[in-house]
Amino acid sequence: MPREDQSPPSPQRHVLIVDDDRHILRAVSIRLRSAGYRVSTATDGALGLEQASIEIPDVMVVDLSMPKLTGLELIAELRRKMPEINHPIVLLSASVSDRSRRDLERLGVSHVLEKPFESAALLRMIDNVMERRKARDQFGEDIR
Repeated sequence: MPREDQSPPSPQRHVLIVDDDRHILRAVSIRLRSAGYRVSTATDGALGLEQASIEIPDVMVVDLSMPKLTGLELIAELRRKMPEINHPIVLLSASVSDRSRRDLERLGVSHVLEKPFESAALLRMIDNVMERRKARDQFGEDIR
């Protein structure tokens, strides 16, 4: 039980990483776990959709180009199947066209990070998204 002058520890935030590159999955998982996040992974869009449906993450990190379901298809399917869930999403991509950017904006993607990227930059984005999510939860602000 915390002392009166201490706030209770916040629950560990859950990040779902969906990427077909196992090296990226491993490196990002290690970085996020070391920062205190609970991490789940999926190696393609279909598995990512299944994982997000089983346990709703606080934030998702999604690769744009994947087998079975692309990142765009995964996000669109999540929004269609679970419209009440406001998943903050960070999209990873080697390149994003203007058309894709419009689609991403329409789907409510929080941030786009171009590959190659520094894991520290991704961690800053996720921390930022989590802070905005906390503000939304407290004050009802939209975080996308």
